[in-house]
Amino acid sequence: MDEQPTQNPAPTPVTPPPLPPEQPVPPMPQQPLPPTPAPPAQPPLPGQVQVPGQMPLPPAPAPPNSRSKLLAIGVVIVVLIAVGVAVFALDKSHKPKPTTSTSNTTSQANSDSSGASTQTDADNAERLSDVHSLQTQLEAYFSQYGSYPSLTDMNNASWRSEKMPSLDPKAMVDPSTPNAAAKLVSKPTKGAFSYQVSSSDGKSCEADDTQCAQFTLTTTYEGIYNGQTSYSVKNLD
Repeated sequence: MDEQPTQNPAPTPVTPPPLPPEQPVPPMPQQPLPPTPAPPAQPPLPGQVQVPGQMPLPPAPAPPNSRSKLLAIGVVIVVLIAVGVAVFALDKSHKPKPTTSTSNTTSQANSDSSGASTQTDADNAERLSDVHSLQTQLEAYFSQYGSYPSLTDMNNASWRSEKMPSLDPKAMVDPSTPNAAAKLVSKPTKGAFSYQVSSSDGKSCEADDTQCAQFTLTTTYEGIYNGQTSYSVKNLD
């Protein structure tokens, strides 16, 4: 007979022993918290009165650090300078720049005005000098002949050459018309010298120059010179 294989019996399951019942955890005893110590009382400030039973005054704030204060001031100054520079740059950028042509035109106008004023003063000074030169020549003639020349005599070049050889004809010409003929006029006129001559009673002496006893020489200025628009001289006798 064939042998049958031996079968091992199934293992018996092991039952774990039961756990002991849980024991309640006893509460931990709580220790009372220590009381918070009160801040130290500060002495009252001047004018303050500490009332009994009142909460102690809070501690005085610590004085600011001088170095921190200086640093803060420095930062403020730097910020102000930066803002000022920015405002100046912005304002300058919005201003229109004058063109070269305008600047040159203004400079040229000022230069022309200054040059014209200088020339005018020089011409007026020459007029003043010419009047005094004519007066000197007329007084010299009177000293020699006992009368003054008539207007007709003064405007006659031949007569002047004979009777008043030391008279410069240019002294009879206004500076505004340097190329004009040497002639005097009977009434004050701009651009010419006037020679008003008469007898001692104020009558005309053109018909008889030996009766010419008084005269008035006048020059009219260009603009105002020495506070006047014209200048006159009369005979000395």
